[in-house]
Amino acid sequence: MGKIQKESDTSFNIHAGKRLRKARIELGKTQSWVGEQIKVTFQQVQKYEKGTNGMSAATLGRLAIALNVKVTYFYEGYDIVIRRSEMVAFFISVLNFYFHHLFSYKNNELVL
Repeated sequence: MGKIQKESDTSFNIHAGKRLRKARIELGKTQSWVGEQIKVTFQQVQKYEKGTNGMSAATLGRLAIALNVKVTYFYEGYDIVIRRSEMVAFFISVLNFYFHHLFSYKNNELVL
């Protein structure tokens, strides 16, 4: 059974893939050249560029060296979109934290 990716994983893969393609084209290099530099096939580079396959931290590091960019280059311009349900869960946890820390019980009486 294959690994199920979260929506945020997929969107990052697409973003990083676009950044990879941009850097490669700016250097005037082919997918084959990039593949040779990081020891993968050009087909794998295609999958990285399309966002079909994610890139590990090690792969991002090798790509950064090959393309003469910082690893952070692949993250530039990426904003994580938080879905409404995640926001609600976050605010509930914050409210719960403050409720338990603002109010305490002493001798079975609520102390503010």
